[in-house]
Amino acid sequence: MPTLYQILGVPENATPAFMKTAFRKLSMQYHPDRNPGNPAAEARFREVLEAYRILSDPDDRMRYDRQLAWSRMPPQQASNQQTQSQQRHHHTQQRQSAANPPPPAAPPPRPLPWKFMAASLAGLILFLLVYTCLAPNRICRCRTTSGRRLLPVSFR
Repeated sequence: MPTLYQILGVPENATPAFMKTAFRKLSMQYHPDRNPGNPAAEARFREVLEAYRILSDPDDRMRYDRQLAWSRMPPQQASNQQTQSQQRHHHTQQRQSAANPPPPAAPPPRPLPWKFMAASLAGLILFLLVYTCLAPNRICRCRTTSGRRLLPVSFR
């Protein structure tokens, strides 16, 4: 089974610009509008399209390269690496559990301090006071004893 690189006809270390050029060339060659009624060309076009979709995205390309490298490993070497990795992890986990007991459970969260709550309430009261004095619908109740507004601002 050919790799995605072989489908596009590019080397595995090809740059995105080179892959784009190869994709455009192949897509023009196998496009269904240029080959009407040819199911083989349409299938090849879909293969080229899927190969470019995967290889043009850096994350998908990295994932594909990792999978390709894993599939090229001999089965015995791959299983040995997996077994060694599991054994290393098991021994490390045993050493950690013997040397460090698990930490105690975290204490419950503390309630908010009263200073913070008082400051929040003061900010809310100040906001409402300013809003009622500066509101454009003249609900201002901020007047002096002579009847003049404290803030001589008119919203007309």
